[in-house]
Amino acid sequence: MKTSRWKKFSSLFFILLLSSCSAQKSDEERIIKDIDTTSVHLITGLKLITTNPYKDPEITTVKNNFNAIFESIKSRHSSENLSLLELGRLAKIAYSAKGIGAIEVAKGKSSEFLFLFNLIAPSKQPEYTTLTKEQRQELSNTVKQDHALTLAGLYAFKLHPALPLPITQETLLYEAWMADDIEFDEIYFNIILRGLQASTFARNDYCDFAERNAEYLRNTPMAPVNIDRLETRISSLLGLGRLAAHVPEAAAVIIPIALLPAAIELLPNVVRVMAHLQTASCFDKRDNPSKMLKQQEFALDALSNTGIPESELALFRAGLAYNSNDLTSAKKHLLEVKNSKILDERSKKDILLLASNLDTPDPSLVERYFSSTYLTLAVGKILNQRISDAGFYDNLGNSKAFTGMQKLLSSLMALNTDDALNILNKGKDKSVDLLNSFSSKLDL
Repeated sequence: MKTSRWKKFSSLFFILLLSSCSAQKSDEERIIKDIDTTSVHLITGLKLITTNPYKDPEITTVKNNFNAIFESIKSRHSSENLSLLELGRLAKIAYSAKGIGAIEVAKGKSSEFLFLFNLIAPSKQPEYTTLTKEQRQELSNTVKQDHALTLAGLYAFKLHPALPLPITQETLLYEAWMADDIEFDEIYFNIILRGLQASTFARNDYCDFAERNAEYLRNTPMAPVNIDRLETRISSLLGLGRLAAHVPEAAAVIIPIALLPAAIELLPNVVRVMAHLQTASCFDKRDNPSKMLKQQEFALDALSNTGIPESELALFRAGLAYNSNDLTSAKKHLLEVKNSKILDERSKKDILLLASNLDTPDPSLVERYFSSTYLTLAVGKILNQRISDAGFYDNLGNSKAFTGMQKLLSSLMALNTDDALNILNKGKDKSVDLLNSFSSKLDL
């Protein structure tokens, strides 16, 4: 009888072990499936077209057409629509970009494509056919750095309040996944980039990946920021000297982001906060309250270093206290919300009502103001205002390069290239219908 029970136990243990291994493997399969999408193919293809690292003559032709449309868009009034000729060329570019990008994305982490480094210093593109084993190993880490910096750039552009670029979560997920276990010599960069990875994974329901990066943030103390040293490192890393000399408009977009002293000091704590909050939300969706609260506590630690007034942190502190069953502290913090300058009057009224009935609260108010999702959005709004006040977005909206990029990418994302190519080949009348349909999708 004991032998039979032992066999059953052994079988059950073996099944559970296999299930655990299978779940881990399915996560990797899931992320590969999530990034195998049109938006990722398109953006990756455009990156290849822009830099043409493999010196493909066909890509050179597409690149010339792309640059011509880009220059045309920059030179016109923002309300002007694309012409039929430009629409046709754009459809062909998008069609080519998706095909080129799909091939590159399928390479996964074996890809050796460098985007930013090739964009900044095209004369230093590696000769891929002659690389030694040691050079390929060194290139592998550089590729991770390149994807990490691309992720940071996409976030900076995507978060711009006036001109957000149409960057999908799948595209951010691809860059975060390709950045892998990124390491720079400068801890400052590692904290920001690991924080962005954590946020990206958490938003896409990869809680374990997010927690791993959030844990890195928690265990990596950062020395006081040396502005002069960091400005030198950032300029060297991004090659801003060469960029400013050869592409002044692009430099006008990057330099305000990279070298603004207030932003340099603020960003590490901002990304820490959002990384822990997004990871908390991820675990909340998985119904794991202990890990959710742990990440919220870490977020509060980081929030205290951002210079945000206590009146704006009161609701977050109240939510954390309430979820920890400390009703006395929760009520105290709720009453402080009346001094908030960001919350609207209706929200303040609801919150004060919640404070007065915290022993038997209205469930709808608890769900609204203490939920992980609401707290994350509220803190995100506060942090974004803090970043804006620091001048992070200044000059971006005035850059013709940035506004042209925004309109071009919006156009590409709104265009159904397969339908466009078919209709454009059938005559002018159909093309006019396509143009009208396409224009109605844009909000530029």
